[in-house]
Amino acid sequence: MPWRCAGPHRPLIVSAIAAFAAFGAFWGVWGASIPQVQQQAGIGDGRLGFALLFVGAGALPAMLLAGRALDRWGLRVAAPAVAALGCAGAGVAVTAVDLASLCAGLAAVGAASGAADVAMNAVAGRAEKIAGRPVITPAHGVFSALVVVASLGTGLASAASLPLAAPFGAVAVLSLVAGVFLLRTLPAEVVTGRHVPAASASPSGRRGIVPFLSIGVLGALAFASENAHQSWSAVFARDELGSGDGLSAVAPAVFAGTVAITRFCVGGVKAAHARAVLLIGASAAAAGAVLIAAAPTLSVAAPGLVLAAAGTAVLFPTLLGIVSRNVDEARRGRATSVVTTVSYLGFLAGPGYVGLWAEAAGLRGAMVAVAALAAVLLVLTPPLLRLPFTGTPLDGAPPMPDGRATMPQPPGPDLAERIARLEAVEEIKALKHRYLRACDAKDPAGFRACFTASGASIDFDRLGAFDDADGIAKVFERIALQQVGGRNAILDMHHATHPDITVHGAKSASGRWTLKFRQVNLLDGTETVSTGEYDDEYVVEDGRWKMSKCHFRRHWSITRPIGDDCRVDQPGLTRAV
Repeated sequence: MPWRCAGPHRPLIVSAIAAFAAFGAFWGVWGASIPQVQQQAGIGDGRLGFALLFVGAGALPAMLLAGRALDRWGLRVAAPAVAALGCAGAGVAVTAVDLASLCAGLAAVGAASGAADVAMNAVAGRAEKIAGRPVITPAHGVFSALVVVASLGTGLASAASLPLAAPFGAVAVLSLVAGVFLLRTLPAEVVTGRHVPAASASPSGRRGIVPFLSIGVLGALAFASENAHQSWSAVFARDELGSGDGLSAVAPAVFAGTVAITRFCVGGVKAAHARAVLLIGASAAAAGAVLIAAAPTLSVAAPGLVLAAAGTAVLFPTLLGIVSRNVDEARRGRATSVVTTVSYLGFLAGPGYVGLWAEAAGLRGAMVAVAALAAVLLVLTPPLLRLPFTGTPLDGAPPMPDGRATMPQPPGPDLAERIARLEAVEEIKALKHRYLRACDAKDPAGFRACFTASGASIDFDRLGAFDDADGIAKVFERIALQQVGGRNAILDMHHATHPDITVHGAKSASGRWTLKFRQVNLLDGTETVSTGEYDDEYVVEDGRWKMSKCHFRRHWSITRPIGDDCRVDQPGLTRAV
């Protein structure tokens, strides 16, 4: 299934993509600029390694705090977080002239990065839940692609002898633009005040946090494996396979490019296959690492690196998607925070893990140890995904009495959310009925009041298409209020049936209806019977549901003459204007 972003949830999906794009651009610039930053600060390798620790030191507490901020103030927290990341990077480029200033700058970068990481994953998670299609994995693909593009662009800037501030300034502008865009497009409402049953998924309390910690452990194994390859593949190619510095430097780029391509390719895989994706991905990562460890030449190691990259690419996004589809909306921030923070620990530990094994068993032995990480993930995935989570295992398959899983089912919301959705559906039905009643009663004011104040998308087939409801309201008034001899000339009967309404969030929904339509036209003496389909979208405006889109497509119609012996009475419409 191709990945698309259309419908009422489109702004949320686009917001997630924008945040991941800015995030990837920053880290692409940063990774390619480290040698210049080191030179500007005038420090050696040892002090650089010490300074880099401040990225993690700033990120970890910020990631934990960001979750609570999201639950308290809503998804718009992502806007300042993304903007702050670009500004912090530009600050490092300008002020990092010694060890102290570099450490301070990297702590700020880490804090902004950690907050942005949690926030953008929460945005993507909510988008995936309400859209009912994968968003997290394609968004991570955008991140990976922008890392590669920004790295190459920074390399070209360096070759052109541009100052260090140039690429960081560009990414700061991009981050600020993304921040403004997020502020304008992300929903302002905050999900609060709902009752959450004891069995509900929420990281509150020791029991509630265990499933999230478990997912975080799997994410840590995935990230440790991914960053191990990303950090050590060039060294392995140079020291173990005898490749030159130039050819060895290609290895991380091949790995990152494969990760991006894989995430785009699997972006349309349905949620029901999440468990299979994890098991296949872990198996591929383990097999790829073993192939690298045993490779005698670069030509043999390259397929192993590609296989390992493809396997690790799908692991963390899939894990986060499982959590995002199941978590209670009022605690999405904290759940995302727990999972990403624990997973980030694995990302930090991955390169050091390889280094320790390389000292003990050589680089080939270290690659076997990396394969072991994926093997452990493969073994732990089935039992950890079956921990209680919103009353079901994390992979969406409810357990049977014997412990086996039934067919995967969509995760159910809590009772309060169910009630809210049912109330929204009934209010939307009442809205549609008011609209139909206004059509038949020839009530222009009631007709217009059913649509948003401005910007509604209207397409009524033969009656025309409009980008605002005022246009169709004028057409309605012109046609419906025609009179002959003091009597209404056009008599309509609208019956809408088969409602299919989907509530996407607290303030957005979509629906389809089948229309049974009958019209008596006294001007030309005909009767018309027809049927067709409404395709609607709804939003909450001034506390009430309104139609923001109403498209109608006719299926068929029959028009026949009214005989002279036909009598038409309209006592209920005698007061029509």
